[in-house]
Amino acid sequence: MLEIVCQAGLVPDVTTGYSNYVEPCPNVSAYGFEQGLTLFAECHLSGAISALWLDPWGLAPGEVHRVADVLSALPKARELLFIDWAWSRLFKAADKEAWVAYFDDHARHLGRQ
Repeated sequence: MLEIVCQAGLVPDVTTGYSNYVEPCPNVSAYGFEQGLTLFAECHLSGAISALWLDPWGLAPGEVHRVADVLSALPKARELLFIDWAWSRLFKAADKEAWVAYFDDHARHLGRQ
């Protein structure tokens, strides 16, 4: 995944909002491709990461196991939880099989499987 992030570009300005409302997210960095997985990190002023999240919709089916390998091997992954409120998913970040199932569910939803 580090390779993927390094190959991906830093998104210049991260914003949030809805409809015509747009709000900048000054403490958030994003790395991704125009069509692909995007990784977001929110940092405190100290530089410590307070939240890490991703947009799984663009993940290519061939990358699922590679990305699951990396996410399940994050430092202290056994102490971290992955939560997706919209999909009602919660699992230990170190659980590679749960990552694969999560990404496969998204691919099925998009009709890519």
